Amino acid sequence: GIENGSVVDGGAGDDDIRDAIDINVIAPLQLIRAALPQMIAAGGGHIISIGSISGLYPLVSALYSASKGGMRRAMQTLRVEVRGTGIRVSEIAPGRTETELVDAANLAAADRERMRVSGVEILAPDDVAAAVAFALDAPLHVNIGLIELTPTEQAIGGATFTPYRG
Repeated sequence: GIENGSVVDGGAGDDDIRDAIDINVIAPLQLIRAALPQMIAAGGGHIISIGSISGLYPLVSALYSASKGGMRRAMQTLRVEVRGTGIRVSEIAPGRTETELVDAANLAAADRERMRVSGVEILAPDDVAAAVAFALDAPLHVNIGLIELTPTEQAIGGATFTPYRG
């Protein structure tokens, strides 16, 4: 579980850090690099990345957020690099979604319990797919750069204070 290994408590080892960057940044960039020549030759196309709200805002895991934030910056810059080619570049950044993330993540027990949501309707994979379809269905002269998609009950922001108990 590389998704949320903590760099603070040592839960994320060197292999976890490498895996997170490999999976969330290097592999997508390699796929994009492989597809771009054909897209450029065809005179257009659409690259869509499934990011995360964690790539936009500080949330639970520095490691996961860094990998998703790195891909966010890559997508923004890719949009600049492909200008004039007819290629559109979009990122869908979902919040809490019904996936195996919490079960697969390298989380401390307290964090795992906090991440579990009960009584709140979170996003379904179909909600994320609908956002992808929305970006794809836009007129060809329209690029939707980012869709920030969260459950109605999930609000990002605010300040939390934790007293230092040194």
